Amino acid sequence: MGSEKSAPITPVLFPLPTKWTVHVGDPLTAPSARAGARALQEFQGRVRERLQGLLSDAVRRRPGLFA
Repeated sequence: MGSEKSAPITPVLFPLPTKWTVHVGDPLTAPSARAGARALQEFQGRVRERLQGLLSDAVRRRPGLFA
């Protein structure tokens, strides 16, 4: 494969400084590979719910869009 190059596309000539916050949730225990499709689907649903909860909480606590 060839090397890929990219550049940020921003509405201004230079990218604005951004502040990043990383949220880490509680660990989840994944089912074993032998657990079956149903168990994996349920685990996928739990992961989705946890991620949505982390995102919703982060947005709720955020003081503003550019804060």
